[in-house]
Amino acid sequence: MFSRVPTLSKPCVKALFAGSSRTFSAVPIGKVARVVRLALDGEEAAAVKVEGQLTKLTQQLGSATGPKGYLKTNRYLCKGEWVYEISYVFDSLDNFKAYCESDFKKEFEDPIREEMLKSAKAGSIYEGARVYDEFE
Repeated sequence: MFSRVPTLSKPCVKALFAGSSRTFSAVPIGKVARVVRLALDGEEAAAVKVEGQLTKLTQQLGSATGPKGYLKTNRYLCKGEWVYEISYVFDSLDNFKAYCESDFKKEFEDPIREEMLKSAKAGSIYEGARVYDEFE
């Protein structure tokens, strides 16, 4: 439906995390986040639409039938540039990989994601995966 939207395919995940499932170069992999970034088309109204879709998805991710290893969702919104960033955090690389290939992702995230991306400016969408850590 959205040919301009890159997807995080199985080969992409394998290439991103090639080698050991515990290290990426010299940086250890503990938690992993799926990251989505988009510039909103329509500013406040678009942000409200994305916010509604994100709420639905977050409820599904955190439910009893949600994916194993899901920890939380982070949302960042720049109201000066109207850029929306989302990350879904998983407790391990193995659980993240399982999620990427899961029926849950196909049945719940993909349709909601498509709705969210309708609010994006053409060419502004980025999706990827990151090693995730928090420092205090």
